[in-house]
Formats: sequence, C-alpha cells, structure tokens
Amino acid sequence: MCKNEFKQQQYQAYIMNGFYGIINKSTFVNAYDYKQFQIYPQYQYLHIMEGDDVSNPMIVASQNDLFGVIDIHDNVIIPFEYEDIKRNFSWKLGKMFEVSKDGKSYFYIDSHNQAY
Repeated sequence: MCKNEFKQQQYQAYIMNGFYGIINKSTFVNAYDYKQFQIYPQYQYLHIMEGDDVSNPMIVASQNDLFGVIDIHDNVIIPFEYEDIKRNFSWKLGKMFEVSKDGKSYFYIDSHNQAY
C-alpha cells in the first residue's frame, strides 16, 4: 500500500488557438472570457510539474523556442534560456530541474537557477 496520499492537481494546461495557458479546473467554464484563465494562452508549451504544492505548482514553459519555469502567477522562476527541461521526477523528489542548454549535456538546477 502506498504511504503517500495522491494530491489532485488544482490547475491544468489549456490549449487555445495553438497556445498554452493555465486554468483552475474547479472554476473554469468559458474559454471566451479571458478572466477565466489563471494564465492566458501565450506559451508554445506548458507542463505543470507534479509536486506537493498543488495551489502554487512549478510550470515548465516554452517561449521563443526556449524553456524556462514560471509559477501560477506567470512570474518567471527560471529564465527562458534552456533548450530542454525534462519533465521527470527530479522536481518532485529532489526539488531540482534537469536542464540542457544544448540538448545533449544535462545538469541539475534548483528553483534559484543554481547549477549542481
């Protein structure tokens, strides 16, 4: 039996006109009302990282063909300077992001963009 309780994510990515935004699943009803979006669709790609903080998750985003990390308020946490950020369990298990600037060599950074 699993000791960790499953935490349902509060937010989800929403695609409109080919761009990704973020909605709150419990309150979203009308895609034509921009106020319904937590983050209006403006990104090439968004992925909400699984973690314990379901009310303010880290979000991997792509803009101008580069990856970075934003929060639910559209604040940039990790600058858009990476060719790739892996969507794996390194965030949930170690609070680290596995990133690459060239698509070949990967290393880890924390939420302050400090490399390890």
